[in-house]
Amino acid sequence: MAEAIGGHPLAAGAAQTPYFHTGESAMQPSLPRLAAPQETGRTDSPPYLAQLAAPQEARRTDSPPYVAHPAAPQETGRTDNPPDVAQPLLLTPLNAARLMALGALLMAVAIGLLAFLLYKPQPAPIVLHPPPTPAPTATPLPTPTPSPLTVFVSGGVAQPGLYVLAWDARVGDALTAAGGLQTGVDGAQINQAERLFDGAQVHVPEMETINAASSESGPPPGLSGTLAVSAPAGGATGGLINLNTASADELMSLPGIGPSKAAAIIANRPYDSTDDLDRVPGFGIKTIDQLRALVTTR
Repeated sequence: MAEAIGGHPLAAGAAQTPYFHTGESAMQPSLPRLAAPQETGRTDSPPYLAQLAAPQEARRTDSPPYVAHPAAPQETGRTDNPPDVAQPLLLTPLNAARLMALGALLMAVAIGLLAFLLYKPQPAPIVLHPPPTPAPTATPLPTPTPSPLTVFVSGGVAQPGLYVLAWDARVGDALTAAGGLQTGVDGAQINQAERLFDGAQVHVPEMETINAASSESGPPPGLSGTLAVSAPAGGATGGLINLNTASADELMSLPGIGPSKAAAIIANRPYDSTDDLDRVPGFGIKTIDQLRALVTTR
């Protein structure tokens, strides 16, 4: 019998003990199972190892609970661990730090969301600008009409006085307006094409003035029948000749004033008014009245 089992040392023991406790009935012999090694899948296994290799065949439904429970824990749905194995989570320092970090993160998210909702930037208002006003087209200014000229004609003319002439008037126009030259005045020596200007004086020397000047010291220049057109001089104010500052030539441009009278006016300066000319020799009321509108003392 020992050789049939394979020469295992326990084989002899198994042969001496006809019964083996396998969880079955104590009266069931174990040798018939040992005699069929093909059922266990191995031929050299001892009889007790063969039974352990195939517990499904050795287990019966009438096994006591204390035998079936450790053999098949999957059938009962329970584990062998005692109830106190599943312990609650302990609040260790590491777990506390993790919980605090998680709480701080949640609080930061909540604060950020609240700030976004409360301080949400408002869209910039749309400003509508009016369309640019086109620049007004420059209207050309009308050409101003030239003002007429006011001139004074004196000396050897028929009607000395002030005359208003056209803006482009000439000396000949002024002589024509004054009634022409007196008898004896040589008109060939007068440039009647000379252009006039506002405030000018056209003085034509009279024949008696020319004769008087010739008898004293010869004919003075500018008085031999020529025309003297004078502008307001530096000694004149507003076109008037200043008796206190005018030169002899400026004084001789006045009607009835020759070299002798011009020298007398200069010798009797200063003058406070035109009436002071009555102290100048050769000046009477008629001459002073004739000069009143042409001279000034200031």
